[in-house]
Amino acid sequence: NDIAFYYNVLYTVYIMIRSKLMKLSRFSNDEYKLLNYMKSIEINYKQKKIIIDSQYEISKNIHFSLAKTNQIIKALINLNLISKYSEHGKYYITEKGNEVIQHMEKEIF
Repeated sequence: NDIAFYYNVLYTVYIMIRSKLMKLSRFSNDEYKLLNYMKSIEINYKQKKIIIDSQYEISKNIHFSLAKTNQIIKALINLNLISKYSEHGKYYITEKGNEVIQHMEKEIF
């Protein structure tokens, strides 16, 4: 009985860890690279940190095509990691986006 109990506990922990890893695996290296780059170019504006670079400027600086950059930005918005600050191409990193960056930095370092 004890063996079955511990097996069930370990299996439950395994499923929880696997679930978290699967969620992170959706998050590709290119998505993280773009998100992290956006973090590095944030500026303070009206008590908020925003990204003012255009998608074109971002794409050139991280060596992605403009289409790829646009696609990743849309994915980051859909994942609620960044949000539009205005309709004029300005963005900000959401609380969830900052949490992902912090988590990824812990995993890497």
